[in-house]
Amino acid sequence: MNETEEFVDPMKQAAEGWANDFVQQAGVAASSSVTVVGAGVTRTLVDFFVDRQDEAGIAKVVLGLVDLGEEAHVKVDDGGRVQVTVTVKNDIVEQWAKGGEAGE
Repeated sequence: MNETEEFVDPMKQAAEGWANDFVQQAGVAASSSVTVVGAGVTRTLVDFFVDRQDEAGIAKVVLGLVDLGEEAHVKVDDGGRVQVTVTVKNDIVEQWAKGGEAGE
């Protein structure tokens, strides 16, 4: 690999797709964003950022993650958005990548 090529982590890339699909299926407003902090061997750390005014969207993201058996951590970030953090099982992301739905 030369200096201009960047390594692309396939799990991180898949997790970004899964997370974006997840918030879209939850009906979260377009002002939301997703950051995949890092992909590990069995879990991937994902931060969802949702406008504080979108209470229904926040609830749908948190409850959707709980329905998947995941533990969600919720706080308000410096910008006033609600940050929902989860370390999602890579199996969930891999299932989505094979054609499943993000909320399964």
